Amino acid sequence: MAPRLLSFLSQIQTALTEQGVAIASQPAQRSVSYHKGLARIAFSDGGAISLQNFILADGQMCVKAALLWAGHTEPVIHAIYPHGETHDWRASAESIALAWSAGPQSALPMPSNSPAEVPAEGLVAVG
Repeated sequence: MAPRLLSFLSQIQTALTEQGVAIASQPAQRSVSYHKGLARIAFSDGGAISLQNFILADGQMCVKAALLWAGHTEPVIHAIYPHGETHDWRASAESIALAWSAGPQSALPMPSNSPAEVPAEGLVAVG
């Protein structure tokens, strides 16, 4: 069952508040596009959590959470793959809140988008 994105954002914000994250208790701006399966909460310090709900090619649902902190340009992505009707969305919200409170330094580095630089003299034609 697809989550109600605004309800899921509320659960994330509640989990952040329960974990003592001060910015979560301040007024935040929310936006949603039900047609596109997108939702976003923007905090007053410039940080944000964006959600995207979509169906994968194999028919499995996925909710992608992009966490962006103030002063950082690269988001940290977390994917949630619910299995069945009994998925615990509150536990998923708490895991996103834990990732947010841990900060961007806790994320694994993403591979660079630029191709690896290989010195030309190291390449040899074969065949």
